[in-house]
Amino acid sequence: MCGYYRHLIPDYATKVHILNILSNSRTFTWTSEHQEKFQELQITFFTKPFIVQTDWTKQFFLNTDGSHIAIAGILIQKQDDGELQLISYYSRTLTATESRYPENKIELLPIHNSVKYFREFLYGRKFTILSDHMNFKYHTNLQNPANIVARWLMDLSEYDFQHVKGKNNLLADYIS
Repeated sequence: MCGYYRHLIPDYATKVHILNILSNSRTFTWTSEHQEKFQELQITFFTKPFIVQTDWTKQFFLNTDGSHIAIAGILIQKQDDGELQLISYYSRTLTATESRYPENKIELLPIHNSVKYFREFLYGRKFTILSDHMNFKYHTNLQNPANIVARWLMDLSEYDFQHVKGKNNLLADYIS
């Protein structure tokens, strides 16, 4: 049930990572660490989310970040009073292959995956990507990028966005 509402739970991928590992084996030992993560997930799930209803007249901001464990994106809108309000969360753990990506790919991956995840919000709209990824411009200016990077850039070319370096990318750092 929590998986269905993962877009409302910050840091979902990290919270369930240790629990997902249990599902990969036939027998497992439930430890205090598993119990702690399970209770943390329960508390988060039954706490009122800090999410507001989407206002389609306001600009969207997509805050992204990645680590060698998980990637994350937060869809945000600026309210009339200037306050940033959360619309939805996205996070997932990395596959074994993805966890071995170099840092520049790990920072581009959440941009690509978050934009795809929030497609219904972002497609056809101008939005801003907030990311601490400094190599984004580097990737877009490469003559012959790696195949996977070329595919990601091709996917992103369908969107109208501005990339802004997020020096204080605390929200996305927290959920990845």
